[in-house]
This record gives sequence, C-alpha cells and structure tokens, in this order.
Amino acid sequence: MARKQKYLKILMLGDDMYQDKLKIKNIIFSLREKFGQDKIKIATLGSEDGVGRFVKNDCMRFEVKYGEFPPYHDHHNLDCIMPEQRFDKMYDPRYYFWRENDAIKWSNIIMIFTNKKNIKGFLGNIKRAKKLDKKIKLFYDKIG
Repeated sequence: MARKQKYLKILMLGDDMYQDKLKIKNIIFSLREKFGQDKIKIATLGSEDGVGRFVKNDCMRFEVKYGEFPPYHDHHNLDCIMPEQRFDKMYDPRYYFWRENDAIKWSNIIMIFTNKKNIKGFLGNIKRAKKLDKKIKLFYDKIG
C-alpha cells in the first residue's frame, strides 16, 4: 500500500537574472490559497539572488514551508532539506550536479523561471525531471 504524501513538494529553479518577482509572488500566493499553507513545501537551490531570493522572501511572507538544496561544500543551514552530514565537504564541482539531482528526486513539480535566452542552462534539469516523470512548468521573464 502506497503511503499518502504529507504535502506537495515544489522545486523552483531559475537564473539569477530573472526579474519578474510579481509572477513568483502570485504563484506562491495562489498555491497557498489552493492547497493551504500546511500542504505545500517549496524549495530552491539556495541562491541568494534572483529566483532563490524572491521565493524565500515570498514563502516567509505567506508563511509557506520553505527549504533549500545548497551545494555540499557549503555549510548546513536551518533551511537545508538534506541531512547535516552531507555538508562541509571539500569543494568538488560534481556537488552542483548531485544537489540538483537530489532536489529533482525530492520534488513532485519543478517550476523553472528564466528568459528564453537562458533556457539552455536548464535543459539537463528538464531531461532528468522527464526521466523521473516529474511535472515541469516553464515561466519566461517578460524581458527575455
């Protein structure tokens, strides 16, 4: 018998140049209204710029559960979803790939915020998500 999921897990990815913070705010608000603040958890890759910053701020504003997947050579923090033992490692560029893999496996829905010029940077993530039968939604910046 399959275990019932506690909440909807949404991974929000995007580039640091994405500027349409009103779109992100509206999406988080509508998710909260549709499912309830206790039924969703939103995660990012832990960037302090662009989409990562907008998502974190709006989750705090709307009291929605928030988590993040920083690379494993960073320090563990209160928002980390992965266990503390995975962090404070020596730098290895593969950690970026591994944390994206872990984030995609964790999520039910992946939302990507970018402009059309930068979509190539997310093709690997889209390919991995499709392989795992994850739902993918793309949102393009007004500028790009």
